[in-house]
Amino acid sequence: MTAMQGSLWTENRTLMVRASAVIELTIRSANAASKVAYECMFWHNSYPRIPAGDERANSVPAYLDPIPEGIDCQRCHGPGGGHVRVAQAQGARQEDIRRTMVNPARLSGDRQMEVCMQCHLQTTSLRLPAAIRRFDRGPFSYHAGQPLSGFLLFFDRAAVNCTSGRGREPAEV
Repeated sequence: MTAMQGSLWTENRTLMVRASAVIELTIRSANAASKVAYECMFWHNSYPRIPAGDERANSVPAYLDPIPEGIDCQRCHGPGGGHVRVAQAQGARQEDIRRTMVNPARLSGDRQMEVCMQCHLQTTSLRLPAAIRRFDRGPFSYHAGQPLSGFLLFFDRAAVNCTSGRGREPAEV
């Protein structure tokens, strides 16, 4: 792994990190380089910190140190800061501590499924996306237990044969 011109680069699916306050993630190929979009980071990693104001649509992706490594507990159980504060408070009751975290088993069936769908939703390699973030939402503003439809707009499409790009009937079971 090497830092190149003060940026984070991905090469062979490995993140290359530099030590600085703001990090740019870039995909590097033989012909071109492009920054790793917030949408890609959303699907493939825990929520990173981003510079103030970068919640707006079409912001150039930049990430603050340290960048999380992989998916963490908060992806399925919501932000943990309140949980830690309540647990550390003197006289904290167990039911109050538990109430500060999302337990997917206690959510409605729809919300349980959306906790999983935030990562495990069919994506597409076609030019049209399977989902786009709502204009008024920041790139990492979805939290487990919220309606996912308030964060993303989903598009249904016919099944596609990935090798030919032409539509096909779903496989029989």
